[in-house]
Amino acid sequence: MRKLNWLAILLFVPMLALGQAELNRGTVRYEMVGMTAGGADDPSIFTIYFAPGIASTVLSMPSGEEALSVLYNYQENRAYMIFREKRKSLVTPVTLEELSVAGAEFEDYVAENIKSKGKTILGYPCREVRIRLVDGAASSQRVHAWVTDDIHTPCRIANGLESLLGGFPLEITFNMGSGAQGDQVVYKAVDISPAVNADMLKLPE
Repeated sequence: MRKLNWLAILLFVPMLALGQAELNRGTVRYEMVGMTAGGADDPSIFTIYFAPGIASTVLSMPSGEEALSVLYNYQENRAYMIFREKRKSLVTPVTLEELSVAGAEFEDYVAENIKSKGKTILGYPCREVRIRLVDGAASSQRVHAWVTDDIHTPCRIANGLESLLGGFPLEITFNMGSGAQGDQVVYKAVDISPAVNADMLKLPE
């Protein structure tokens, strides 16, 4: 079965049982599954750690091995791509604009709030959003999401989608290609916590 390029997806797509409090710091963990015509890949875990002015994302492969993390320092307008291999870490600094280049293709898209009853995900009320081409043509990249207004961080699963989604996604599906044969990447939040590991919000030593 053909595997998707998870590194490319992370950079392209690289931003709770409480049910009552809004969050401006915490941890959101997603199960991420890639699906092709040959079937579904084993799920990976994508985690967002966030606090005011700073956040990080971590992609862990099905084996449990950490593939790539990105640290975002919004106050300094900097980001750091962190590749881990065994006990060593390779850190590459970039600007937030450079990291968001992968989302530039979304400039030709608009977001459409779908009139539906909405649904609650892990205690958070969510509304439905769909992204489509401005001219309404068949899209080679389509996005369907359930977003909440009660989690506050600039960090997203997908760079370039922040202004279009208008909220924080707890479920999001990327359709790449056309028709039933197109590849899909699906993120579903499986855990939301107000706690955040401070070590995940700083560069490795």
